[in-house]
Amino acid sequence: MATGAEQYPYSGAITANSSVNDNYPRYTKRPESWRDMILRLSPAGETPLYVITGKMKKEKPTDPIFHWETASMPNPRATVYGIYTAANLGTSVSTTQAQYATVYIKVTVAEKAHFRVGHQVLLRNSDKMTYDINAKVTDIGSFDATYGYVAVELLQADTAITTPTATSYLRTMASSTVGVMMVCGNINAEGGYSPSPVNYRNQYWENYCQIFRTPLELTGTALETKLKNQNLYQEEKAQKLMQHSMEFELAMLFGYKTKRNNTESGKEERTTQGIVNYLRESASANVSDFRIANAGSQWKAAGKDWLETQLKNVNSYVPGSYASARRYIKMIFTGFGALGGIQKMVENTSNVSYNIQPGMGQFGFNVRKLITPYGEFELIAHPLFNHETTNSYSMLCIDPSQMVYQALRDTFFKPDPNKDKGGGSGYDGLQEEWLTEAGLELHHPLTMGYWTSVGLDG
Repeated sequence: MATGAEQYPYSGAITANSSVNDNYPRYTKRPESWRDMILRLSPAGETPLYVITGKMKKEKPTDPIFHWETASMPNPRATVYGIYTAANLGTSVSTTQAQYATVYIKVTVAEKAHFRVGHQVLLRNSDKMTYDINAKVTDIGSFDATYGYVAVELLQADTAITTPTATSYLRTMASSTVGVMMVCGNINAEGGYSPSPVNYRNQYWENYCQIFRTPLELTGTALETKLKNQNLYQEEKAQKLMQHSMEFELAMLFGYKTKRNNTESGKEERTTQGIVNYLRESASANVSDFRIANAGSQWKAAGKDWLETQLKNVNSYVPGSYASARRYIKMIFTGFGALGGIQKMVENTSNVSYNIQPGMGQFGFNVRKLITPYGEFELIAHPLFNHETTNSYSMLCIDPSQMVYQALRDTFFKPDPNKDKGGGSGYDGLQEEWLTEAGLELHHPLTMGYWTSVGLDG
C-alpha cells in the first residue's frame, strides 16, 4: 500500500516558514505557476532486453513450465594419456613404429565415444605440429572405469628423433600435456557395408514463466483531490510500468530458476532462469572475470588478449544454418566502466582491425559498433548496468537469434472493475496493476558470454 505522502502529497500542516524545498509547497494566496508533469529521474535510457522481447521470436506456451532440446556437434578429439603396444595397456611404445603398425591409444571413456572403427585420425603433438601422423581406427575397447583405448593402424611410418634425446614422433605424443588424437575423415573399402554410427544425445532444457506484478493503488480521496500536478493517476500508471519493466529486466538478466509451493498460500511459485545463470551453468568457459583470470596484471597490458579470448569463444560456434545465425548481430550490454575499458584498449592498440563506430542498431537503439577480427558486435550501454555500480564494469554478450520470449501472459494492465462500486473488499479507492507471466528460452549458451571487471586492473 502506498504511503500517505504518495496518496495525498500535500496533506499536513503548512506553516509560514515552509518552503518549496520542503515536502509541501509554500503557503501563499497566489496560485503561482506549476508544471503539470512531475519531473522524474530514472536510469538513463530504456530497458533494452524488455524492449527486445517485443521484437524477437515470441511463443505462447501451453504451460508455465516449458521445455526444449538442442543438439550440438562436439569436437571429435581426445587427449592422449599414453601409447601402448597391446590392448592391456601394459607396455608403452619404446621403438620407432613402421607404416601399418598397430598401436593402442589410451583415452578417457568419455572421449572414446567420439571414435568408431574406420575413422581416419590425426595423432598430434600440440607443441610440434610437424610431427603429425595419420592413422586408421581398427578397434575400440575398455580398460577400466576411467580409461579405454582406441587401436589404430599407422598410415604413416613413425620418424626417429636423435637429438637432444633418442625418441620418435609418436613417442613424443604419449603425454596428456601435448598428445592429441582427432578425427580427420573416415576410410572405407570398395563394396563394403555401412559402418556403425557415432551418436550424440540431444540436450534437454526447461525454464519457468515467472509472474511479475506491480500494483498501483490510490485512495478515493487522492483521486478526487485537485493537485498542482494535475493527472496523478496517469503519472502513477506510467511510473509503475517503468518499475515493472525494470524488475522484469533484472530477472531476465540475473534470475535463478526455482519452483516450490508458496509458504503462505500453498500455491505454486516460480522464478525464471536469467541469462547470466544460464551461462554460468551451461557455458562456464564463456564466463570470466578479468581480475581473477589476470591477478596482478594491468588492464592496459593484459586486457586485449583476455578480451580476444572471450570474443573468440562466443563466435566459435554457429547455431543452425549460417544464414539464419547471422540474421542478428550479437549484442553486448555493457556498463560505462567496461565501455571505457574497451575504448582505452582500442585507442592503445596499433591493430587497425579494432574499431568503435557510432550507429543505429538492429533493434532501433543507438549503439557503438565494435569491429574486431572475430566479428562485429553492437555495444549498448545498459541503463541498469550503470544504475547499479557493481555492474558498471560488466559485459553481457547475447545472440538474439538464439532467444525465444515465452509469454504465457504478456505484459498487460489490469484495471480495477470495482472502482466506485464498493467491491468485495470494500476498499475506498483504486487497486490496479501491471502483470507479466513470462520467461526466456535460451538456445546454445555457448554462443554468448558474461564478462566482469572489464577495464579494471587485476
